[in-house]
Amino acid sequence: MTRKITIGTVQYKTDVSIEKNFNKIKLFVENAVEKNVRLILFPECALCGYPPIEIPSLSDIDFAEQNKYLKEVDDLSKKHDIYIALGYIHQDGHHFYNSVKIFSPHQEELPIYHKRALWGYDQNNFIPGNHQGIYEIDHIKIGLRICFEIRFPEYFRELFQEEVDVCLLSLCDVGSMENKARRDIIKAHMISRAVGNVFYLVSSNSMSSYPLAPTCFVSPSGQILNEA
Repeated sequence: MTRKITIGTVQYKTDVSIEKNFNKIKLFVENAVEKNVRLILFPECALCGYPPIEIPSLSDIDFAEQNKYLKEVDDLSKKHDIYIALGYIHQDGHHFYNSVKIFSPHQEELPIYHKRALWGYDQNNFIPGNHQGIYEIDHIKIGLRICFEIRFPEYFRELFQEEVDVCLLSLCDVGSMENKARRDIIKAHMISRAVGNVFYLVSSNSMSSYPLAPTCFVSPSGQILNEA
Protein backbone atom coordinates (compact mmCIF):
# COMPACT_ATOMS: atom_id res chain seq x y z
CA MET A 1 0.00 0.00 0.00
CA THR A 2 1.34 3.44 -0.95
CA ARG A 3 1.37 5.84 1.99
CA LYS A 4 1.18 9.55 1.30
CA ILE A 5 1.05 12.73 3.31
CA THR A 6 1.20 16.35 2.16
CA ILE A 7 3.44 18.46 4.41
CA GLY A 8 3.79 22.23 4.41
CA THR A 9 6.53 24.26 6.07
CA VAL A 10 6.62 27.92 7.05
CA GLN A 11 9.26 30.59 7.53
CA TYR A 12 8.20 33.96 8.88
CA LYS A 13 9.30 36.83 11.07
CA THR A 14 8.28 36.17 14.66
CA ASP A 15 6.90 39.16 16.55
CA VAL A 16 7.17 40.01 20.24
CA SER A 17 3.36 39.96 20.28
CA ILE A 18 1.81 36.51 20.78
CA GLU A 19 -1.45 37.79 19.30
CA LYS A 20 0.30 38.96 16.11
CA ASN A 21 2.14 35.65 15.85
CA PHE A 22 -1.12 33.74 16.19
CA ASN A 23 -2.73 35.83 13.48
CA LYS A 24 0.14 34.94 11.12
CA ILE A 25 -0.11 31.28 12.11
CA LYS A 26 -3.85 31.33 11.39
CA LEU A 27 -3.27 32.78 7.91
CA PHE A 28 -0.60 30.18 7.12
CA VAL A 29 -2.85 27.35 8.29
CA GLU A 30 -5.79 28.61 6.22
CA ASN A 31 -3.52 28.91 3.18
CA ALA A 32 -2.21 25.39 3.76
CA VAL A 33 -5.75 24.01 3.98
CA GLU A 34 -6.50 25.48 0.54
CA LYS A 35 -3.53 23.49 -0.78
CA ASN A 36 -4.71 20.24 0.88
CA VAL A 37 -1.81 20.19 3.34
CA ARG A 38 -2.29 17.56 6.03
CA LEU A 39 0.56 18.59 8.34
CA ILE A 40 2.13 22.05 8.66
CA LEU A 41 5.42 22.81 10.44
CA PHE A 42 6.31 26.10 12.14
CA PRO A 43 9.65 27.42 13.47
CA GLU A 44 11.06 27.00 16.97
CA CYS A 45 9.20 29.18 19.52
CA ALA A 46 6.99 30.45 16.69
CA LEU A 47 4.09 31.43 18.96
CA CYS A 48 6.00 33.41 21.59
CA GLY A 49 9.47 34.15 20.20
CA TYR A 50 12.86 32.70 21.16
CA PRO A 51 14.61 34.40 24.11
CA PRO A 52 16.76 36.48 23.97
CA ILE A 53 16.95 36.64 20.17
CA GLU A 54 13.31 37.41 19.38
CA ILE A 55 12.06 38.43 22.82
CA PRO A 56 14.17 39.86 25.67
CA SER A 57 13.58 37.10 28.23
CA LEU A 58 11.22 34.44 29.55
CA SER A 59 9.76 37.02 31.93
CA ASP A 60 8.40 38.93 28.92
CA ILE A 61 6.06 36.06 28.02
CA ASP A 62 2.47 36.24 29.20
CA PHE A 63 1.89 32.51 29.66
CA ALA A 64 -1.84 32.95 30.30
CA GLU A 65 -2.11 34.69 26.92
CA GLN A 66 0.00 31.99 25.28
CA ASN A 67 -2.25 29.26 26.72
CA LYS A 68 -5.25 31.10 25.29
CA TYR A 69 -3.75 31.04 21.82
CA LEU A 70 -2.57 27.44 22.14
CA LYS A 71 -6.25 26.61 22.57
CA GLU A 72 -7.01 28.69 19.46
CA VAL A 73 -4.42 26.68 17.50
CA ASP A 74 -6.04 23.46 18.72
CA ASP A 75 -9.40 24.77 17.52
CA LEU A 76 -7.85 25.60 14.10
CA SER A 77 -6.52 22.07 13.82
CA LYS A 78 -9.91 20.53 14.49
CA LYS A 79 -11.85 23.02 12.37
CA HIS A 80 -9.69 22.44 9.30
CA ASP A 81 -8.76 18.76 9.84
CA ILE A 82 -5.03 19.54 9.77
CA TYR A 83 -2.08 18.62 11.99
CA ILE A 84 -0.13 21.67 13.21
CA ALA A 85 3.43 21.30 14.54
CA LEU A 86 4.02 24.51 16.48
CA GLY A 87 7.04 25.73 18.42
CA TYR A 88 6.45 27.49 21.75
CA ILE A 89 7.77 27.62 25.33
CA HIS A 90 6.08 25.14 27.64
CA GLN A 91 5.72 26.01 31.32
CA ASP A 92 5.44 23.27 33.94
CA GLY A 93 5.45 24.91 37.35
CA HIS A 94 8.86 26.53 37.74
CA HIS A 95 10.30 24.58 34.80
CA PHE A 96 10.38 25.76 31.20
CA TYR A 97 10.89 23.70 28.06
CA ASN A 98 11.71 24.62 24.47
CA SER A 99 8.93 22.63 22.83
CA VAL A 100 7.06 21.64 19.71
CA LYS A 101 3.49 20.41 20.03
CA ILE A 102 1.66 18.58 17.26
CA PHE A 103 -1.99 19.58 17.42
CA SER A 104 -4.23 16.80 16.17
CA PRO A 105 -7.57 17.29 14.43
CA HIS A 106 -8.82 14.23 16.32
CA GLN A 107 -9.77 13.87 19.96
CA GLU A 108 -6.29 12.85 20.99
CA GLU A 109 -3.51 14.60 22.90
CA LEU A 110 -0.14 13.87 21.35
CA PRO A 111 2.92 14.00 23.65
CA ILE A 112 4.78 17.32 23.52
CA TYR A 113 8.36 17.13 22.29
CA HIS A 114 10.80 19.08 24.47
CA LYS A 115 14.23 19.95 23.08
CA ARG A 116 16.89 17.68 24.53
CA ALA A 117 20.17 19.14 23.19
CA LEU A 118 20.48 22.50 24.90
CA TRP A 119 23.16 25.10 24.27
CA GLY A 120 23.91 28.72 25.24
CA TYR A 121 20.61 30.58 25.51
CA ASP A 122 18.76 27.27 25.93
CA GLN A 123 20.80 26.36 29.00
CA ASN A 124 20.00 29.75 30.51
CA ASN A 125 16.25 29.26 30.11
CA PHE A 126 15.18 25.63 29.74
CA ILE A 127 15.54 22.13 31.07
CA PRO A 128 15.92 19.18 28.65
CA GLY A 129 13.06 16.89 27.74
CA ASN A 130 13.07 13.09 27.60
CA HIS A 131 10.43 12.15 25.00
CA GLN A 132 11.73 10.50 21.79
CA GLY A 133 9.53 12.64 19.58
CA ILE A 134 8.05 9.91 17.37
CA TYR A 135 4.43 9.97 16.19
CA GLU A 136 2.19 8.17 13.72
CA ILE A 137 0.00 10.31 11.47
CA ASP A 138 -2.11 8.71 8.74
CA HIS A 139 -0.02 5.50 9.05
CA ILE A 140 3.21 7.46 8.47
CA LYS A 141 5.89 7.67 11.16
CA ILE A 142 6.92 11.24 11.93
CA GLY A 143 9.92 12.34 14.00
CA LEU A 144 10.34 15.75 15.65
CA ARG A 145 13.65 17.50 16.34
CA ILE A 146 14.52 21.07 17.37
CA CYS A 147 17.34 23.27 16.04
CA PHE A 148 20.68 22.49 17.81
CA GLU A 149 19.85 18.77 17.77
CA ILE A 150 20.71 18.71 14.02
CA ARG A 151 24.39 18.69 15.05
CA PHE A 152 24.08 15.37 16.88
CA PRO A 153 23.67 12.20 14.77
CA GLU A 154 22.46 10.14 17.73
CA TYR A 155 19.14 12.01 17.95
CA PHE A 156 18.44 11.07 14.33
CA ARG A 157 19.69 7.49 14.59
CA GLU A 158 16.87 6.94 17.07
CA LEU A 159 14.46 7.78 14.27
CA PHE A 160 16.12 5.34 11.87
CA GLN A 161 15.88 2.55 14.43
CA GLU A 162 12.14 3.22 14.74
CA GLU A 163 11.76 3.30 10.92
CA VAL A 164 10.57 6.91 10.80
CA ASP A 165 9.48 8.11 7.35
CA VAL A 166 9.75 11.89 7.83
CA CYS A 167 11.71 14.05 10.26
CA LEU A 168 10.40 17.53 11.08
CA LEU A 169 13.09 20.01 12.15
CA SER A 170 11.92 23.24 13.82
CA LEU A 171 14.55 25.99 14.07
CA CYS A 172 15.24 29.52 15.23
CA ASP A 173 18.76 29.73 13.79
CA VAL A 174 19.27 33.38 12.87
CA GLY A 175 22.04 35.96 13.10
CA SER A 176 22.72 39.66 12.87
CA MET A 177 24.25 39.30 9.41
CA GLU A 178 24.25 36.90 6.48
CA ASN A 179 26.61 33.93 6.87
CA LYS A 180 26.54 31.65 3.83
CA ALA A 181 29.28 29.36 5.18
CA ARG A 182 27.31 28.68 8.36
CA ARG A 183 24.10 28.16 6.39
CA ASP A 184 25.85 25.67 4.10
CA ILE A 185 27.14 23.73 7.12
CA ILE A 186 23.66 23.37 8.60
CA LYS A 187 22.26 22.41 5.21
CA ALA A 188 24.97 19.74 4.94
CA HIS A 189 23.92 18.41 8.36
CA MET A 190 20.32 18.19 7.11
CA ILE A 191 21.35 16.30 3.99
CA SER A 192 23.56 13.96 6.01
CA ARG A 193 20.79 13.17 8.52
CA ALA A 194 18.29 12.45 5.72
CA VAL A 195 20.67 10.25 3.72
CA GLY A 196 22.20 8.44 6.70
CA ASN A 197 18.82 7.55 8.16
CA VAL A 198 16.84 7.08 4.95
CA PHE A 199 14.01 9.50 5.62
CA TYR A 200 12.64 12.76 4.31
CA LEU A 201 13.61 15.82 6.31
CA VAL A 202 11.47 18.96 6.43
CA SER A 203 12.81 22.09 8.13
CA SER A 204 11.24 25.38 9.22
CA ASN A 205 13.36 28.35 10.27
CA SER A 206 12.56 31.81 11.60
CA MET A 207 13.00 34.97 9.52
CA SER A 208 13.30 37.35 12.48
CA SER A 209 16.78 38.24 11.17
CA TYR A 210 19.25 36.60 8.76
CA PRO A 211 18.46 32.85 8.59
CA LEU A 212 21.54 30.72 9.26
CA ALA A 213 19.74 27.50 8.30
CA PRO A 214 17.44 26.82 5.37
CA THR A 215 13.73 26.12 5.34
CA CYS A 216 13.63 23.18 2.96
CA PHE A 217 12.61 19.65 1.99
CA VAL A 218 15.35 17.00 1.71
CA SER A 219 14.81 13.56 0.16
CA PRO A 220 16.31 10.30 1.54
CA SER A 221 18.79 10.47 -1.36
CA GLY A 222 19.98 13.90 -0.23
CA GLN A 223 18.27 15.94 -2.93
CA ILE A 224 16.96 19.37 -1.92
CA LEU A 225 13.43 19.08 -3.29
CA ASN A 226 12.47 22.64 -2.41
CA GLU A 227 14.04 25.52 -0.49
CA ALA A 228 12.56 28.82 0.63
